Amino acid sequence: MEDLCYQNLDHACQLAQEKSGYSSTTFRERVRHEFASRTEGKEPYEWQLDAAEAFQLGFSRLHCTVLAGTGAGKTLPFIMPTFVNPRNVYIVISPLNALEEDQACRFQRLGLNAVAINGETWSPKLQKDVIYQIIVTSPEMCIQHSAFRDLIQSATYAKHIGGIIIDEVHCISQWGDKFRPEYSNLISLRSLVPLGVPIYATTDTAPPLVLEDIRRNLGIEGDKSFHLNLGNDHPNIASKVQYMKSANDFDALQFLAEGVRTTDELWRGIVFTNSILHSQITCREFWKMIPPELHGQVAFLHSKQSAQSRAKVLELYHKGQIKILFATECGGMGMDIPDVEFVVQFGVLSSLSIWMQHAGRAGRSPHLEATAILLVEKSVLQRVGRAHKQQKEVDNLLSALSGEEEGETTRQTKYRKAVEDGLRQWIETEGCRHDVVDKYFNNPSPRKCTFRRQPGSHTASTHRSH
Repeated sequence: MEDLCYQNLDHACQLAQEKSGYSSTTFRERVRHEFASRTEGKEPYEWQLDAAEAFQLGFSRLHCTVLAGTGAGKTLPFIMPTFVNPRNVYIVISPLNALEEDQACRFQRLGLNAVAINGETWSPKLQKDVIYQIIVTSPEMCIQHSAFRDLIQSATYAKHIGGIIIDEVHCISQWGDKFRPEYSNLISLRSLVPLGVPIYATTDTAPPLVLEDIRRNLGIEGDKSFHLNLGNDHPNIASKVQYMKSANDFDALQFLAEGVRTTDELWRGIVFTNSILHSQITCREFWKMIPPELHGQVAFLHSKQSAQSRAKVLELYHKGQIKILFATECGGMGMDIPDVEFVVQFGVLSSLSIWMQHAGRAGRSPHLEATAILLVEKSVLQRVGRAHKQQKEVDNLLSALSGEEEGETTRQTKYRKAVEDGLRQWIETEGCRHDVVDKYFNNPSPRKCTFRRQPGSHTASTHRSH
């Protein structure tokens, strides 16, 4: 698949060269120079240049899908074309208001004219201001907000739109059914922009079936796109499973209360919970486990808090004054803080994909040794009906009668608490959990595989390292 994606990129380069004299070497050199000047001399990865070039050439009908772990740098390629074409406008679809505003601020720090537009920030004044290079917004604004739709379809904007970016694109499958139905209708964005505007879709967690669903929803033909799969392995995050008595076994968090670095400082991390109410209750229960003078270092974060409250909590967490956050999935999504030392998931989730998203909030800095701990209710392992020994005997008897080897059976084991097969395998494996993740997500092998295309050449080469 990777070889095909580079063939598609090579073909787009050749078409652009024949049509307009495009030079791959010139594009990449200009991006390198601009990137270094805006990031205090840092060098972009070759794969980032590959993805940026593919997106830049998207008007040759080359859409992009980029899969990479949290903290890998998959955001940068979709803004790199602005370094070369400063008059172009790029629309970024982001799942949360707080994340939109955080992204807009990060793009501004790179010298780009960026703005977050959502229900809380919209005003008619935006229609009269200068053209923004980057508009970070939501599916609801694009699909439901008529004034915003008029803005991006206006003559001022339409002729400058260079591409549409769907960040955290796994939300199409994860939320598109009921929670955020607009995510299932993102293909309608194409009717708002000129024909041929490319799409750049990116996430860190898209197993093959989810990727297929994403492409179908966005109208992307897999064999005609630029698809880069860097995998989502985190070698600096140690994964652990710990068991708790029930979904409300707050004592299971006692180890965090004991993990005080000094007499007055907690370890820095995030505890994810499965509901807004649980985030508040679990936070209050944890307060009971630590001295009152440490209560200010612990807070909760979820999507139903006021914008002002969320912003204040995130500000204090970024500064390190708050050490432990009890957060829901929405509360912690997109949090880009390099020194998070641990992530704890309080109770199993609906899929391995979501757990990997949460776990990836730890150890964003590759130099930090971090830990991700899944607290699993014992009901996850409790079989329904017969005791384990009796069930095994029945299974073996059925296997013998059917001619299968002992231990093999077509009978499906049922548990007291249902868990997605991929997540159950990750929990129960006696081998390497990284191997389970690689198989589930179809990660490249060996791990940390990066695909490099030499500047100015039309040949894809592969660099792999453990």
